[in-house]
Amino acid sequence: MKSYILIKTKNLNINEIVLKLNQINVNVYLSYINNNYLYLKIDYLDYKKVVKYYKYLNFKIERYYGKKYFITILKKYYLIFLSIILIFSFLYFSSFVIVDIKIDHENEKIVKLLNEELESFGIKKFTIRKNFNELNKIKDIIKENNKEDIDWLEIEVKGMKYIIKVEERLINKKENKNNYCNVYAKKSGLIQNIDTYKGQNVVKINNYVKEGDLLISGDITLNDEIKNQVCAEGEVYAQVWYNVKVSIPFTYYEKEKTNKKRNNIVININDKDYVIFTNRLENFESKKKLIFEGLGIKIFLRKDYEVKKIKHTYTQEEILKRAVELAKEKINLRLLENEEIIYEKVLQKSINNSTMEMDVFIIANQQIGYQKVEGD
Repeated sequence: MKSYILIKTKNLNINEIVLKLNQINVNVYLSYINNNYLYLKIDYLDYKKVVKYYKYLNFKIERYYGKKYFITILKKYYLIFLSIILIFSFLYFSSFVIVDIKIDHENEKIVKLLNEELESFGIKKFTIRKNFNELNKIKDIIKENNKEDIDWLEIEVKGMKYIIKVEERLINKKENKNNYCNVYAKKSGLIQNIDTYKGQNVVKINNYVKEGDLLISGDITLNDEIKNQVCAEGEVYAQVWYNVKVSIPFTYYEKEKTNKKRNNIVININDKDYVIFTNRLENFESKKKLIFEGLGIKIFLRKDYEVKKIKHTYTQEEILKRAVELAKEKINLRLLENEEIIYEKVLQKSINNSTMEMDVFIIANQQIGYQKVEGD
């Protein structure tokens, strides 16, 4: 990076001075008069030559540009810059220290159990936080060691805290209270697969069932006589049908990032953000990273990316494809693990005010059985 300087003198004869400077191989990049001073922008390395050649004009440096400018600023404010670097270094490294652990559960037994398990893996206050992979391994081991008590466990890092979310396993407790239950349909559908663990099947594959129908009975019968009653268990998968309405305009705007980006610092006090540096980007999207949290203060490092709105127009083929994608996204929100969409088709479409309105038919393979304890 080259260095430039802006010099000034009382002599106002621009043409004469610029001409003479060119004769001694001094490039003048900018020249103007302001408040009875002549200003010239030249290479920093040419300054000694100019002063030597024009001793009588008494040139003075007004400001620096480029590399020399940054060096000058650093020398002038080095204590401030050093203090900022030390402060943020301290904040950055201290942000890796865990100061609190919150277990989100009401059962004191579960809370005590988790506290002991977590502490055995070094998860406690005033320790360096563990990375994502380490936490996942610890979570899986704790779940495996406590199958009878813990159904689901998640360990989140939020600032300088561990947030532990847990769901207690309650199935065994229900069975102890009442060991007779049935499995019913929570949705209507066409039966595809039945895995029965306890009890007797009431329906068969390819049977159509309605919501509320009995699927697996807890009655164990022989020759039409009930010999025993158990808590029925099993998984019943069926084809469930959905009709999703979707409206999509032919014209849409898409945000596109440019190459311009800016770094900023945001301080949050009492849920109110204070931005340190003025942002010169007109339209932008931001990503924030928490670098410090404590004493009611949060400090974020924010990266702003300039975005521009680009106008696009769908073709009819593209809009039909997009409609199917949106319909599948809506249905996928209802699906659990091991459930999936197996068929989709646009049944009906119409155009209204430059908008395509469509009915999308979707078939999903879902687990429709739910266990109900009789007598509760």
